[in-house]
Amino acid sequence: MRAGGGDAPLGHGIEASDEATHGAAVASNPRGYSLSIWEFLLNKYVEQMVNYCTAGSNSSLHDVLESLVNLVNEKEQHILQLENKLDYVCAQLSDYKEKHIAHDKRHKDKRLEDEKYKSRTYCTLFFECVLKRRQKLCLIQEEKCKSRKCCTLFWLMEQLSC
Repeated sequence: MRAGGGDAPLGHGIEASDEATHGAAVASNPRGYSLSIWEFLLNKYVEQMVNYCTAGSNSSLHDVLESLVNLVNEKEQHILQLENKLDYVCAQLSDYKEKHIAHDKRHKDKRLEDEKYKSRTYCTLFFECVLKRRQKLCLIQEEKCKSRKCCTLFWLMEQLSC
């Protein structure tokens, strides 16, 4: 028989020792149960419900935590993939830059050679014009030189020594 006599259940597995410790000298209700027993049972029920809800919350929190850990791992993998792609693109960019520098150097060298060739050609043409002009002057003025070559070479050496 249950403590206090009567048909009403005392709660979820409450022992007589629990009733004795929590409801000893408290006024009784009309059925003979002490108020502290009901208070104890209500507290016990609330505690069990809190534990149940906490366990449910904990399991759902564990599920959320696990899904967040998986999401973090996926993001880390994505970051690693992006880093690898960045390294590849940087290597390509470096190669393109080196090729561009080499091409630019070849282009500058070719342009310099072209300029040198043009300068030599212009100088040669200029000296030929100067020599021909001098030859004509030698013929016109009938200088004392016996040959035109001598006169032209003499004049050219005078011009270069200045």
